[in-house]
Amino acid sequence: MQKSIICIKGSSQTGKTPSIRDVYSLIAPKEEQMQNTQLLHDGYDINCHTKYKGVQVGFYSCGDPGCSQYEEVSKHIQDGCEIVICSCRNWGQTKDDIEKAAREYGFGLIFTSTYKSPTASPDFMRKHFVAALINLIDSCTSLIKNN
Repeated sequence: MQKSIICIKGSSQTGKTPSIRDVYSLIAPKEEQMQNTQLLHDGYDINCHTKYKGVQVGFYSCGDPGCSQYEEVSKHIQDGCEIVICSCRNWGQTKDDIEKAAREYGFGLIFTSTYKSPTASPDFMRKHFVAALINLIDSCTSLIKNN
């Protein structure tokens, strides 16, 4: 498999940013998190990268209209990230920007969405979604390293 953008797609307030933050906090060394994490304008979105299982992984959680998805994802790719984890809305410019970056840099594009349930707690659903994202990243890193 080729280098990939994994994009969490969804409307606002659906847990995209907390999921990206959780993945980063689970795979990045703690001391790196203190030095490398750039908090964005709202103090909650992140823009950072880490080496995970020998592969550079970028994180850009801002998926709202007016964010710089194309520019920031492109910077991660130019900085050597082979996997970029990001978010966007279901349609419109934010989604178009992610698709443009994937196309221009020859990256695979995987869209996913947070898990939802009418009965389970949001924390329970996020925990399992984050585990699934890490499994996906693991699969992507293995395939990249074997090519």
